[in-house]
Amino acid sequence: MPQIVAIHTTAGLALLAQAQGEGAQITLGNMAVGDGGGAAIVPNPAMTDLAGEVFRAAINRVYQPDPVGQPTKYAAELVIPAATGAFVMREVGLFTDDGTLFVVGNLPETYKPVPADGAFSDTVVRVEFLVANAGAINLTVDPAAVTATTSWVINYVDGQVSTRFATDPQAIAGVSTDTIMSPHAVKLVVDQVVNGVVDGAPEALNTLSEIAAAIANDENYSATVANLLKPTRARRAYLGGR
Repeated sequence: MPQIVAIHTTAGLALLAQAQGEGAQITLGNMAVGDGGGAAIVPNPAMTDLAGEVFRAAINRVYQPDPVGQPTKYAAELVIPAATGAFVMREVGLFTDDGTLFVVGNLPETYKPVPADGAFSDTVVRVEFLVANAGAINLTVDPAAVTATTSWVINYVDGQVSTRFATDPQAIAGVSTDTIMSPHAVKLVVDQVVNGVVDGAPEALNTLSEIAAAIANDENYSATVANLLKPTRARRAYLGGR
């Protein structure tokens, strides 16, 4: 089996030289996968197309995996929908916006399943490549064509959401309008409100049921107490009344 590699084509190297010499940028447009014409391929710089293209689509995204440690290393990503497939992938190509094959690589022989085969998720094909100048690649991608992959959601969206949880002081103050409350913060606020209602009541009288039991579940307790406090005839007589 040939070594799995991705290389710049001769046309791609010419574009890189032009970008470095003239300061122009290379805009990447589409990615494609192929079946190699029925056999494994060895990437050749002279290639201008894939040996047996089976699927092509707009690049999902182009990004720098490690912009600080490796600023000249880029990755391009292709998303193949779950409903598309029933073919074998042996090669991949990265094309500029004018259709020039910029990078070509081979893939481990992989069958792309379809729903009839039990497939239920998209397939992501990723190609990494190097450039001499970090500014040579235009990272602009049509937002309408971008699909959020599972790994992107886990690594980015989840990280962003986790930073939007209110702190305990924010939850108690209740003044933040752009954060969400964790279960811990919700319990903290509820406990504080309950404690404010209880306000140091003794253990035997710090719930509504205990208070109800203490007044014999009398819904008219205030009236009952008022009636008990009214002076009776015997009391008036004792007090000197008639």
